[in-house]
Amino acid sequence: MKPPSWNVKKEFDEMLASLGLGKYRQSLPIECTSYNVSGDATRRVNSGKGDLCDRDMVGWVRFVDRAGTAIVRKAPNGRCGSVKAGWILGVYPREPGTTSLSTLCYVDEIGNPCSSSKAIRSTHCGDFLVFEIPHPPNCPARACTDDYELH
Repeated sequence: MKPPSWNVKKEFDEMLASLGLGKYRQSLPIECTSYNVSGDATRRVNSGKGDLCDRDMVGWVRFVDRAGTAIVRKAPNGRCGSVKAGWILGVYPREPGTTSLSTLCYVDEIGNPCSSSKAIRSTHCGDFLVFEIPHPPNCPARACTDDYELH
């Protein structure tokens, strides 16, 4: 059995070429191959209140499986396992390899839809999005997710 390789970029380029997606090879930024993964179902937009916080989840993140695939773009009614629920005021990037700058708003305990906010970047990686999660203004606060299909 072949040992695992640490040459992820080369292997990613080879995989894209084998799938006939070589055109993405040069255009995708590094965050499309170097990101953290979160499959935490409590992050979902319909999850209840809790004390979870994005304090330790900083940097580029891809949401998968039970977590959904993207940060929501509408002020959520749920709390996503936190007190302050985060949502994106802005748009997702439309083309592979592009990045959008938006605002990550936090709904507070009394329902103010953007009581505090931070800048957030999202990158279109062909088949998925990644998000550069900022330190929240204060805890407990976290970004809420749901399913989103890229077209």
